Amino acid sequence: MAASQKVAKISDLKNEIKSSIGARNSNQATTNMNISNTGVGKMIVHDKHDWSGSVLHTYPNIDTNDSANFIHRSILPEDPQGSYGCVIYAGPNVQGGSDNCAWVLAWKVLGNGSLNKIYVKTGLLSEYPKGAVNWNVIKDSLENSGSESEDYDALSGAEASARIDPSADIAAATALFTVDL
Repeated sequence: MAASQKVAKISDLKNEIKSSIGARNSNQATTNMNISNTGVGKMIVHDKHDWSGSVLHTYPNIDTNDSANFIHRSILPEDPQGSYGCVIYAGPNVQGGSDNCAWVLAWKVLGNGSLNKIYVKTGLLSEYPKGAVNWNVIKDSLENSGSESEDYDALSGAEASARIDPSADIAAATALFTVDL
């Protein structure tokens, strides 16, 4: 196979992959998120915010010892800041307890080759009142983060870690939420 044919085949494969995960052209920034819950109870979506782009379908709740996925994407130039959002999960820190812990997960994929960022924060759910979350504080923390983030809150025992592909326009990201008392 000639070099030009190889280049064309690779380009076709890339476009096929992009199409299969929802990024139909290079004018999109996409975050493919996988979250694992190794805590002591089900984690439910408490609140969410999109600075740019939107989630396809809905953010999933995550059963104990399970994982869930979502895709968040933007279409440029309508969403000039790319795939840029945050979801806050709530769950218990003791088996059968009330949802008193929070796991914050925020990400930014510009889709222009810039460094992709991810940010996690844990704590008590009371720090994130539904409908009154200070999204600017989370946004500032995300802006100062990198392609990896981790946090442990000694008071609640909530713990989180996350990674994102640092430069892909279609970025794979993973997060692990747990409790360690």
